[in-house]
Amino acid sequence: MRNLEYPCCLEADPEGGFMISFPDIPEALTSGKDQADALVQAADALSVALTFYLEEGSPIPEPSRPKAGQELVSPSLQVALKASLHEALRELGKRPADLARALGTDHKSALRILDPDHATRVATLENALAVLGKRVTIMTHDKAASCCFSVEPAPF
Repeated sequence: MRNLEYPCCLEADPEGGFMISFPDIPEALTSGKDQADALVQAADALSVALTFYLEEGSPIPEPSRPKAGQELVSPSLQVALKASLHEALRELGKRPADLARALGTDHKSALRILDPDHATRVATLENALAVLGKRVTIMTHDKAASCCFSVEPAPF
């Protein structure tokens, strides 16, 4: 199961507002006028940083366990599903051409599905993960800016 819920450090800025950083994703830095705003900005910063990993073809870092005082933040649903799809391909040693064949589509369409900047329907992403033996589950929490997206191996 792949969890994309990352701990972040929330620190008061001496000039006002709050600064956010992610120990596991050092590229994701942001701030907000108050704690709630900073956590909303954190989800966006995390999504953008993970997009860079996808565009570079780099592995997505595993989230560490949160420490006392850290908040958990998830990327957008679109980024979480595309990151999970990239990681599933990497895990299986497959290429976009293999995904295209499994989906019964052309290579260009598979590349669009994998493109973090291309808006892809959730159903299409779920189907792409399913052909790779993965099942998407979504959990919500009662905490601000915290929800969890995970992808599990599909039961056979």
